[in-house]
Amino acid sequence: MMKFGPVFKQDRALLSLGKEMEVTKILIAEDNPDILTIMADRLKSEGYDVITATDGEMAWDQITRLDPDIILLDLMMPNMRF
Repeated sequence: MMKFGPVFKQDRALLSLGKEMEVTKILIAEDNPDILTIMADRLKSEGYDVITATDGEMAWDQITRLDPDIILLDLMMPNMRF
């Protein structure tokens, strides 16, 4: 089971790459719905703007349209071509 520790203000400042006034936009690309839900709920509860994708094509579409600050990517998911 995955565990997440607390996120502190200094961590958010690092994640936002100097954009402290903006909400950090995080894309989670994960095909396992349980993992996706856990990660998204946790990050949303910490105040992050969370975008999700369940396959590679959807992830690429979200990246090109929404320009996330951070991408949490499952490399072994459907429709992922390298």
